[in-house]
Amino acid sequence: MLFLIHEYPSVSNAGFPSNFVADPFLFVQGGTLYLFYETKNSITSQGDIGVAKSTDKGATWEQLGIALDEGWHLSYPYVFNYNDQIYMMPESNQKGELRLYRALEFPLKWTLDKVLMKKALVDSIIINYSGNYWLFGSDLGGFGSRKNGQLKIWYSSSPLGPWKPHKKNPVYNPNKGFGLRNGGRPFMYNGTLYRVAQDCGETYGKRVRTFKVEVLTMDEYREVEVPLGIEEPKKGINAWNGARYHHLDVQNLGSSGWVGIMDGDRILSGDSVHRYVIGSTAVAVVAALIILVGLCLGPVNCISPHSWRSHNTAKRSDAFLTSDYPHFSSSKLRWFYTRFNVTSLFVRGWVKPNTCAGKSVKCYRHPGFAHKIIPENQPKQSKHSKELLEDKLKKHPLRDIASSAASPPPPPPLQLCVS
Repeated sequence: MLFLIHEYPSVSNAGFPSNFVADPFLFVQGGTLYLFYETKNSITSQGDIGVAKSTDKGATWEQLGIALDEGWHLSYPYVFNYNDQIYMMPESNQKGELRLYRALEFPLKWTLDKVLMKKALVDSIIINYSGNYWLFGSDLGGFGSRKNGQLKIWYSSSPLGPWKPHKKNPVYNPNKGFGLRNGGRPFMYNGTLYRVAQDCGETYGKRVRTFKVEVLTMDEYREVEVPLGIEEPKKGINAWNGARYHHLDVQNLGSSGWVGIMDGDRILSGDSVHRYVIGSTAVAVVAALIILVGLCLGPVNCISPHSWRSHNTAKRSDAFLTSDYPHFSSSKLRWFYTRFNVTSLFVRGWVKPNTCAGKSVKCYRHPGFAHKIIPENQPKQSKHSKELLEDKLKKHPLRDIASSAASPPPPPPLQLCVS
């Protein structure tokens, strides 16, 4: 079987806001193709049913507007003809019902004909096969059902019901959703029925799978997977269906051959819970890195002598000295290093400068106080240098702050370097 798949009709100029389109179903009426599809409203984030038409076998499309808009999410607009009436059975599992609509003025005006089932079914279809009508759908309300539901079958003598459940329900319930959920309209080819399904093993709607129905009776159901015949995209995610393709609808046009339509996605959406977990994890990792960098920079600023960080000048201004205070990242770190430096004051009392230990240890106070122990073998400061230093300390802004405060602030942390 050969068929052409054209690009999806654009909804950019359709007259209604839309984030994406999906779940295409064709309805053939004479020489005109009508395309019904889910369109997600970019304002309400709700799925509506849009419709377009083509008079050249799908080469070009004309947007007609919104065919169905309810107060809940709609998708998977399965459209069929029965007794000269056109019906639409969209997915409305948020409502908890399987609803059947009838066209009043095809294709834009519809009315609710009846509620077929009080069940939260997803991606349901009805086919006429072997003297009965068969309804396939994934039940989200079943015990032990996963996010893609359990594939169940019902049968009836009319698509309007009443419907009886198949004796083998659920008929297909694999562990990872391979082919569990319908992915389009079943079709007959060379006298054999084929069911189109979604592969939801990796993510929702990763690819389309086809199954050959070998047995379908009121008591038995058996199917086997067969190749679809569509090559995997070679351009990766840049291909029109590079990320995923999860829906296919084909129609037999008689002497004109077959026509098919498939949706595709370049951007991998995936399951909403999976996206939330990935996004939250990314935010948590970034936050942890910021906190870790802050904790690492705090001790570096407290411990490392300023002589390590400023090699380009031998004299530092008061403004530069005072700019170091805001860089402490944690009050606890400040508390620790303050107590540590106070302890060093007592150590200085009994460390003798002329001993080996006294010569090897240099205890630096905060550079704003320019206070350190100088080994005896180094030349002493001149009287003029001491006067300049005392004058600088008198003019230091921290001195003014300490004198004007009601209670003096704790001494700034010392910086310790052991060589």
